[in-house]
Amino acid sequence: NFEGVAPDLIAFGKKSQQCGVLAGPKVDLVPDNVFVTSSRINSTWGGNLVDMVRATHILREIQEQNLGANASARGQQWLKGMQEQAANSAEWMTNVRARGLVMAFDLPDGDHRGRLLSAMANESLLGLSCGDRTVRFRPHLAVTASDIEECLQRTASAVASLG
Repeated sequence: NFEGVAPDLIAFGKKSQQCGVLAGPKVDLVPDNVFVTSSRINSTWGGNLVDMVRATHILREIQEQNLGANASARGQQWLKGMQEQAANSAEWMTNVRARGLVMAFDLPDGDHRGRLLSAMANESLLGLSCGDRTVRFRPHLAVTASDIEECLQRTASAVASLG
């Protein structure tokens, strides 16, 4: 249950370095669904014993180091800093948004985004393009407060370099 919504299907991956799918009972309403018919989902969703052991250790570390709480705290820190930057750079950054450590903001258009991504690269900061004019970030779960501050500084420097 997430914000009052019980999902029928959850796909996970990336941060656990092992992908997977969890399904509720509604999946059985589909005849020959991927859990009944072999080879319906391959590659990304595949795995083997080594993947399962590795994922088990990674998930244990995520829990023991309380990285979910860290993601929430660092996400709030980052969102606040990016909102402050957007307030000072409204001609460049709008619609700053985040959920935990998934951060995004919009630029006026794809050309502006391309220029900003290049300027960010000059600051050794990697942002990802998304959609027509969005930049997004997805750092690791163990990101520190000082890492976030450095990202904010590099983002501000990249924006300032564009005039």
